[in-house]
Amino acid sequence: MAQEGKVRARPLSIVAAACACMGWLLVAPNGAVAEKLRVGVNLTTIETLPIYLVEREAAGEGIELSGGAIPSLTASNVDVATNAETQAILRSTANAEIRVILTVAEYDYRIVARRSAGIRTAMDLRGKKIATSLNSSAHFYIVKTLQSVGLSEPDVTVVGMTPPEMPAALARGDVDAVSIWEPAAEQSAKAIGLDALILQGPDYRERFNLNTTATILADPKSSPRGSSATVSSPSETRPRSSARSSPKRSRSGGSWPRRSR
Repeated sequence: MAQEGKVRARPLSIVAAACACMGWLLVAPNGAVAEKLRVGVNLTTIETLPIYLVEREAAGEGIELSGGAIPSLTASNVDVATNAETQAILRSTANAEIRVILTVAEYDYRIVARRSAGIRTAMDLRGKKIATSLNSSAHFYIVKTLQSVGLSEPDVTVVGMTPPEMPAALARGDVDAVSIWEPAAEQSAKAIGLDALILQGPDYRERFNLNTTATILADPKSSPRGSSATVSSPSETRPRSSARSSPKRSRSGGSWPRRSR
């Protein structure tokens, strides 16, 4: 039976802080209304929800959302972007301009494996195929988990794959395990039912942040006001998240309890 991972969000402060930061970035010195704030968001994770909440209200008229992350930010395609902290760290070596504005959510990782592949513990991952998003925080978690039992990445075969592809790939037996964020982890566990084994590796909490650059911080633009909505009302906010991200509502619902902490 699949065990639930943990996602920790601050129900009131996340949206308030996101709105405050967005507003601050958009304020022009003379108070004039400038062009929209371009926000790049991850379309495959529920951690983007606070940004969706801001966009849906009247104040969201000053925000323009698109799929994208730090690469979109450094390419000047967006003004701010969501991404895991590992990406800010990795990419800051090539671009010292990257700045973290705030943490939108924190969450635990887990590896979903197939019992039928002979996996019972992390040690059993030796020689197995593990799907993940390459060079991501989920990939880093594989390495951390392997190291915790004396293994290393060359002891397994890491398969690059997008999160939406993982549940079906695991069910078909194309891979033996997946390491990914929500809701893809929960969807993968449900795809194989009782065959699912949850491997909880070493303590590792990923921070999902809103990022910008030093140049943009030095050149703020005009501001919309923030949203008063919270992420503590699943019946109201879950449909908003599911409608904007790739997972269907029925699939993202299983991951929702992780947010109410």
